[in-house]
Amino acid sequence: MDTQKAIEYFSSKLERTLSNRRRQAYEAALEALEKQEAKAVREICGVFGETVECPECGSGLYDKDVFAGYCKWCGQRIKREEE
Repeated sequence: MDTQKAIEYFSSKLERTLSNRRRQAYEAALEALEKQEAKAVREICGVFGETVECPECGSGLYDKDVFAGYCKWCGQRIKREEE
């Protein structure tokens, strides 16, 4: 099952569940799955030498952080936009 299908599955489960405990579990699963989908970083010129910004939390990141593939602050999967 790919990430998008898993997101759709848990979203449908979340809409139908009445249990507060299950709802919290589905929300946590959805949050983790959504962070697995790579988002393109934005180019910036940061004060401390940062070159890109996380699209999720807005934190400044360096090229080595983009190479690692994840934001070191929020865990969002990131990628450099190909031109």
